[in-house]
Amino acid sequence: MKYSFSSVARYSETGTQGSLTIPAIINYFQDCSTFHSEYLHVGIDYLRKTGLVWMLNTWHIEFREPVLLGEQIRIHTWAYRFDSVFGYRNFCITDQNGRTLVQADTKWLLYDVNKHSLHRIEEADADPYETEEPLQMETAAPKLRKPKESVPVGEIAVPYSFLDTNGHMNNGRYVEVALEYLPKDVQWKTLDVVYKQQALAGDRICTKLTEQEDGITVALTDDADAHLYAILYFRR
Repeated sequence: MKYSFSSVARYSETGTQGSLTIPAIINYFQDCSTFHSEYLHVGIDYLRKTGLVWMLNTWHIEFREPVLLGEQIRIHTWAYRFDSVFGYRNFCITDQNGRTLVQADTKWLLYDVNKHSLHRIEEADADPYETEEPLQMETAAPKLRKPKESVPVGEIAVPYSFLDTNGHMNNGRYVEVALEYLPKDVQWKTLDVVYKQQALAGDRICTKLTEQEDGITVALTDDADAHLYAILYFRR
């Protein structure tokens, strides 16, 4: 089944160009999927009882048009496939006329926190979502690779305020960290993210950039370059 909720693009969610920032868009998408699970009674409390958690593996987001300050919007999500340990989910933001402004494809992993291993999806995990048809768009496949050559541009220690209910750095925060070192006021066409390892409070994240013909690849690693937290690709 599809789930959606309405909102207004708030001033606190906009950037210098008067439109929703990428982190704000991601927050809307994450909120929508969380509301969806809560509505179906398979949300945070249910997962804690089962010892399972859905972990985001990849994003592919397409920014069709800016979401302007004060715009009446609706955020939508639905699951479209479950396969082995993977779940696949679409998102979109539409205006009051139903026109799509932003759309996204995501891939998730079901993880058993007690066994510290991936959990094969069973009927009880998938059936509540009642899958729908997927969007006709590029899928969130884990295509990104860490470039051999990159330029370190900054480093932070993960603050406690960056953590979510799973106890690790919220998915949107990785994007927020990367954006801090990218050219300002650029209208990016797409964003791809592959999450590799969870960052915890106090972990040091080093941001490394690689300029490419039509975009920028960002690698978020530890300061010793031994662990890779995420790879992001922003396409102009």
